[in-house]
Amino acid sequence: LLPPKVRVLTAMNPPEYAAGGFVLEAPLANRLMHVTYNMPTVDEWVDWLTGANKQSFQNVQNAEMTVMQNWNNHWSSVRGLLAGFMQSNRGRIHQQPKPDDPKAGGPWPSPRMWNWAGRAIAASRCLSMPRDVENIIIQGCVGDGVLTEWAAWVAKADLPHPHDMLTKGWKPDKQRLDITIAAMTSMASWLCEMKDDKQKLALAPAAWNLVGRVISEKIPDLAVRPASALVEAGLGNQCKDVTVKEAAKPVILELGRGGYSRFQGAAV
Repeated sequence: LLPPKVRVLTAMNPPEYAAGGFVLEAPLANRLMHVTYNMPTVDEWVDWLTGANKQSFQNVQNAEMTVMQNWNNHWSSVRGLLAGFMQSNRGRIHQQPKPDDPKAGGPWPSPRMWNWAGRAIAASRCLSMPRDVENIIIQGCVGDGVLTEWAAWVAKADLPHPHDMLTKGWKPDKQRLDITIAAMTSMASWLCEMKDDKQKLALAPAAWNLVGRVISEKIPDLAVRPASALVEAGLGNQCKDVTVKEAAKPVILELGRGGYSRFQGAAV
């Protein structure tokens, strides 16, 4: 296996134009992001030839540092988007083409590639890249069959930032459970992965308040995962911080009374 930080790039011509060309087998195809490069126009080629359109590339080390510094801020939001989208489009998580389908050698949806697409989108947001790059990522990782649905859902979701949810208040929408799931997933992920322990403890009671609000809206099943995440991050009723412990305790007890103690961490 290659080390985690190794980036692998491959290039290939369409099988019909390649010497001894062949369509990729589905398992290999589903481990690559597929990007099609079209021939440049005459003007683009002349600009390149004459040096009129020089491209500047960001230093890789600087780019990696930027991603690392901003990762939690964006990955938490993308995780929420993925969770909400899948709740609304359950059939889209895995759609492997038949072996004789030409699409089997290209991008198609699988849990692995959805995860990779999400991570690539988070990285692009860390680098402040244009939002149309996200469409290229989705198309290249899981195919253009879901691109329109994904783009429409992201635009409609308009998720609040987790910090705003915790400091300005937020109310779950019973009519849009997918957005509620997305927002709560994003909030819990953002808080649990926060590096500043002091700020994390300060915001944790507000997070439990939001979990309790979801329960009070009679949708307690949507509270289990964020509650479990908080407990597993040490922000439950075993937390040494008294304020956090007191905020967590009644919510965890309420989940237990509702029969959700079987979920990991819900009634720790």
